[in-house]
Amino acid sequence: MTKSLSRLQFPLLRASRSTFEPIRPRCVQYLSSFPEGDASVNSVDAEKSKKCSVPAKKTLAERILTVYEKIAQRKTPPELRRGDGLRSTDPTRVEIEIINVAEQRISQSILRGEFEKLPGKGKPIKIEGNPHADPVEDLAYRILAKNGFAPEWVELNKEIRLKIRRWRKALELAWQKKLESDSCGVAQPEDLKWESLLPKFDSELREINQKIFRYNLLVPFGRQLMCYKLEREIKILQTSEKQNEMSAP
Repeated sequence: MTKSLSRLQFPLLRASRSTFEPIRPRCVQYLSSFPEGDASVNSVDAEKSKKCSVPAKKTLAERILTVYEKIAQRKTPPELRRGDGLRSTDPTRVEIEIINVAEQRISQSILRGEFEKLPGKGKPIKIEGNPHADPVEDLAYRILAKNGFAPEWVELNKEIRLKIRRWRKALELAWQKKLESDSCGVAQPEDLKWESLLPKFDSELREINQKIFRYNLLVPFGRQLMCYKLEREIKILQTSEKQNEMSAP
C-alpha cells in the first residue's frame, strides 16, 4: 500500500502513522476505484497499431510478377490499357489487338498525309548497319560483306538447305522405284531395294541434323531450325501418293 501511495505522491504520507491509520480504509477504497486498464483506450490503441503496422513483405516471385505486369502495361498502346492493367490477359488476344491498333494508326496517318513528305521518298533505303545488333558484331559483318563473305551461320544455312533438298529428291526417287517395282512385280537388285536404302537415308539425315544443331547454336535468336525425322519424311511421301491416287481419273 505504501508503494502504491508513493507512486501517486499521496500527500498524507508525510503525516504520522497515528494520523494515517484512521483514514486508511478510505484510502484503500480510493485507490481501488482506479481501473487497471481502460478497455476503450486499449481498443483504440490496438486499432492505431494495426493501421500503423508495416505491411507484409511480398515474396520475390510476387515482386517480379508486379514488375512484369507494369512493363507489359507500359509497352501496351494507350488504346488497350485500363485502370488496373491490360484489357485482356490472353497473349494471342493482346497481340491481335496491338496489330489492329498499329493498322489503325497507319491508316489515320495516311489519311492525314503524314507519309507524303518523308525524306528520301521514292529512293532506295541505305542500310549501313543493323541498329539491333552488337556494334562489334555489326562491324565484323560489314567487313565480311564488303569482301564477299557471309557469317558462318548464313553459309551453314545454305549448306543445310542444299543437302536436305538433295536428300529429299533421292528419297522420293527411291520411293517411286519402290512403287513401280511393287506395281509391276519386278524384283530390284538387293542394294537398290527400299529396305536396303533406308539405313543409308537415315545416316545421311543424321549428318544433316548435326549441322542443324551447330547452326542453332550460332544463329541469332528466332532463326532456329527444326530437325528432320525419317519417319515423318516417309509419311509425307505416303500422304502425297494417296492424294495423287485420289485425284487421278
